[in-house]
Amino acid sequence: MTINIEEEVEIKLDFDHAELINTVAKAAAEHEECPYDFCVNVVLTDNDSIHEINKEYRNVDAATDVLSFPMAEYPAPGDFSHIEDDPDNFDPDTGEMLLGDIMISMDKVYEQAEKYGHSVKRELAFLVAPCFT
Repeated sequence: MTINIEEEVEIKLDFDHAELINTVAKAAAEHEECPYDFCVNVVLTDNDSIHEINKEYRNVDAATDVLSFPMAEYPAPGDFSHIEDDPDNFDPDTGEMLLGDIMISMDKVYEQAEKYGHSVKRELAFLVAPCFT
């Protein structure tokens, strides 16, 4: 399992966000019974950057909390039956399945944690998990 985390913004948290992202990703992949080692890129960004990407790729002129860009197409969530049909779904060097990219607005992480009355840690984990299902 390879999780590449790119920090486009300064991250000031009272917990190890990389460890949290890795733990959540691993648990979500196990829950979905992913039969492969995988690679995913996680970009921690801000509202302005995610707004631009949202507008460009989804024609939505607003910031959102999370965007995911899967590398493969799945017939249904958790259905890995056709992944091996396309060799481009795997990294030729490592053999890992390429899940794709996840972008998370840290601005939204802070805003939503406050809005919903829970911790920033819980909010970040909450935004990472669905990207694997």
